[in-house]
Order: sequence, then C-alpha cells, then structure tokens
Amino acid sequence: MICSYCQTENEKYEKCTFCGASLKLLRPKLKDFLFIEQSELPFDELILFHTYDILILLRLVREERTKSYSLMRSSRRPQKLLESILALFPLPKVNTGVIRHV
Repeated sequence: MICSYCQTENEKYEKCTFCGASLKLLRPKLKDFLFIEQSELPFDELILFHTYDILILLRLVREERTKSYSLMRSSRRPQKLLESILALFPLPKVNTGVIRHV
C-alpha cells in the first residue's frame, strides 16, 4: 500500500513505516471554493479539510478581523477629534428659558 502523504511503499502495515501516517485514512482533497462561513464549522468537519484549505480559511478570518478593527478605529477617530475641538473651543451655553417681549 502506498502512503498518501509521503508516497512510500508499505507492506501490510496500518501505519507508514517512514512518516507514521495512518494508511487507512484518505488524504483530504483541495476544495474549489471556500467561504468565510466555513470557518465556523465544528472541528469534526474542519478536520476533513485539506491543510492548505485551512490556511486559506485562516487568511480569510484574519482579513475580516483586520477590517473590523480598522472600522472600529475609524469610527472612534472623529469622536476624539470632536472632543479635542470642543476642549479648545467650548460651545456657548444657550438659555432655554422663555423669552418675553416687552
């Protein structure tokens, strides 16, 4: 039997004599398309993915995290800018009482 990982010929063994991989398990195939939603699959399903597919999913998740962090940072910047401007130039207090004309 030929090992699916290292392509070494083995005779009547359950494990490869060279790399130690199980000869009964089939090696996962590369997927044509991957979606970020697949990164939320349980471990039992992710273990069936090819290693390269797992690395692609990891890259997708990291890109999404970077986008979220950048969005969070950009939404906080205007708030800090406004606070610093108001500290330099405070708004005058407005009298909200009733105005009487004489």
